[in-house]
Amino acid sequence: MDNKRTIKTIIYDAIDDLNHLIENPLEKSMTTQLYGDGSSLSSIDLVDLIIQVEERVNETFDTLISLTDDKALSEENSPFKNVTSLQKYLLKKLDKA
Repeated sequence: MDNKRTIKTIIYDAIDDLNHLIENPLEKSMTTQLYGDGSSLSSIDLVDLIIQVEERVNETFDTLISLTDDKALSEENSPFKNVTSLQKYLLKKLDKA
């Protein structure tokens, strides 16, 4: 199984689900801004997306990782900035699981 591709699919599927609920749908692109400047997501929408991704990753990989631990929230470069940073963060978390 190619973890990088699987995680990308998980994130894109979560974006699809979120897009049904929000006024300004997100583009499915590796450069799509999720947090900070350039993001159209509200804080609640971002939390919903992170929860969906976390649940799907845990189910797909049969693990119990948390995306919102203290380390993630204190990093200088947020792992939630865009789809690419989220994917890289998830790959790191899975390697340690």
